[in-house]
Order: sequence, then C-alpha cells, then structure tokens
Amino acid sequence: MEYLVVECLDCGNVMEKSPEVVADWAALKCSHCHNKSTLELLRDDDGTLHTREAPDTVTPPNAE
Repeated sequence: MEYLVVECLDCGNVMEKSPEVVADWAALKCSHCHNKSTLELLRDDDGTLHTREAPDTVTPPNAE
C-alpha cells in the first residue's frame, strides 16, 4: 500500500499517512506537536504527491 507523505511545517515532523487518513484532512494532526493547521502534503518535483511504501513509524526530527 502506498502512503502519502505529510510534513508539519511547525516542527518539521514527516509522517506517512494512508489515503483514507488523509481523506479526513480536518481530523489530521501532527503526531509530534499535535498541530493541525501547519500540515502539508509533500509533492515531487513534477507536482505529483510524494508517496512511500512504509507504515507511519517516523521518529520526530528532534528525538534524541
């Protein structure tokens, strides 16, 4: 299954989310800072949505 890549512009956390989760954008929030208003779908250079084959198990960027 392909996951869409979502970045939080507040804390820099990058998450892989299933298309079903992204479809409910209003309920989506950052798994690190829990902010809702600064999320953005990452896109490739050609403008298509960036996808990955991995589950949502990303470590926050400032985790030690």
